[in-house]
Amino acid sequence: MSEHTGEIVQEMRGIVARGLVVAVDDTGPMMTVDVQTQTGLTRAGIEVYQFAGFACAPVLPGAVVLLLGVGADPGDLVALGPVVPAARFGGLLAGEAVIYNLSDGSRIAFRQGGACELRSATSILVETSTVTVNASGGATVTADVSIVGNVTLAGSATVLGNLSVAGNVSDSIGSMASIRSIYDAHQHADPQGGLTSTPSILM
Repeated sequence: MSEHTGEIVQEMRGIVARGLVVAVDDTGPMMTVDVQTQTGLTRAGIEVYQFAGFACAPVLPGAVVLLLGVGADPGDLVALGPVVPAARFGGLLAGEAVIYNLSDGSRIAFRQGGACELRSATSILVETSTVTVNASGGATVTADVSIVGNVTLAGSATVLGNLSVAGNVSDSIGSMASIRSIYDAHQHADPQGGLTSTPSILM
């Protein structure tokens, strides 16, 4: 191999390289990383190119990026990735896809058969103006539920337990409070004349 050919080969080898991430900075317009290359050199402040609408801050140590020399210039590197082989979500079947957290197991997984799996290690926060859930097969919630606001049911309700109400209970005729007041004050005609006394046991 001639000296000139050797220089070309060396330059081409510098176009693409693998780098081990040693530091991450996600405070600026672009995420940057400091990497250690396969030749043992450390390069700092390399911009990380990620898909628009998707961002990932890698966990350290173990994150790897692919380094590309812009214009075949190893002095002008950008990073693609990153990937963390030790935290890779494996075992996917054909056609399945997953978005996952690298450290705690939280994930959204799209499974074979049409199932969507949402798992969070601690909590889920949804902030929006309206929410619509269409579940033709039914919905099951296994939890203690607290709702702050009014609830409207367009259908029947079955309670398999006790029902406690701090306010009034009403139907199409009136409220339970009004029925109670009528009952507690009602009297009957006494066959011996006059009226009976009001009930001794009140509602």
